[in-house]
Amino acid sequence: MKRVPYTHYRPFTKAFINGAEKVWTLNGHRAKDFDPDRLLEQMLTTQEYTGSIDRECLALELAFERNKGQVLMPEPTLCEALKRIKLTPVEGDAWQWPFQYSMISIPAKLKFGGVKAEGLSVSWIDASELANPVYSDLYEHWGVDDSHFAEHFGQGKRLIVTMAGDPDGQMPTMIRYGFTTAELTEFINSQAVKDASFQNRKIRQGSEKEQAAAIEAVRFVIALGFYLASYPGSLTQGIPAYVGTKLPPTVAGKGATPVGLKSTKDFNLVTSPHVVNPHWRQLRDQRFYRGDYKNLVPGSRYTLVSGYEVNADRAAGVQVESSKNSTEPYE
Repeated sequence: MKRVPYTHYRPFTKAFINGAEKVWTLNGHRAKDFDPDRLLEQMLTTQEYTGSIDRECLALELAFERNKGQVLMPEPTLCEALKRIKLTPVEGDAWQWPFQYSMISIPAKLKFGGVKAEGLSVSWIDASELANPVYSDLYEHWGVDDSHFAEHFGQGKRLIVTMAGDPDGQMPTMIRYGFTTAELTEFINSQAVKDASFQNRKIRQGSEKEQAAAIEAVRFVIALGFYLASYPGSLTQGIPAYVGTKLPPTVAGKGATPVGLKSTKDFNLVTSPHVVNPHWRQLRDQRFYRGDYKNLVPGSRYTLVSGYEVNADRAAGVQVESSKNSTEPYE
């Protein structure tokens, strides 16, 4: 397979420290007096930064490192297809992600909102973990009371997607989207009908260009979650042969786990050029959550349906066994 250039997530922590050091020296301080550890301690533990995007990015990157998070590298053709496929209305807690802390590397030519995209950071964690993502031993070392973090973030699952934004002077910026499970369902349904009111309500920061890029990036992550729930056997271990760009040392040197994501035969068939309007169909019936899928939340599995197969006996990726009155995925 042809190797293509990929862009990887740029860790905010390194850029933040570098930017802060430049500001420190520009303000007349000596470079040797700059203490990056003290800076991070203040950002991660001081109550005034609770809820700030900077603190959250720093904490989640530290949690990624401590948990040896996954770096997901989807096939180029799969990335392009996932951007084209329509989202359709869903019900209930309709989405999940297989990794707690992860990054997504994408083909360099891929664009979000007309902007050349870089890698993404994707976290799928309980609010309690977000409240204390760098673990209590670290807070205990610094003598920090972390109870106010839990009060701020509340309860339940959260999806957090971050990507690099336009720099603000010497300092880097991040575009961040955060969702509860209910907000995720609302976002999916708003995207299915192109409801701009939800988009405007959710993003309050950044330029119009950054907002458009963030919306497409989140939509891509959601579609990728649909695909992973539909084709769990598509994951491969190690850096795939089609990735032509090395992981940056700030990621590879931290023990990250590279994971490939291949495009399945059924997926390629349905998304080929002669098919009209492929879309995702939510699988809600309990019979779809047996065997290998028994641990999935009902409503979190999807099947890919082509326009030509909407009224057919079966959809790609799902085999109907009328004698058993059940459906099981193709191998």
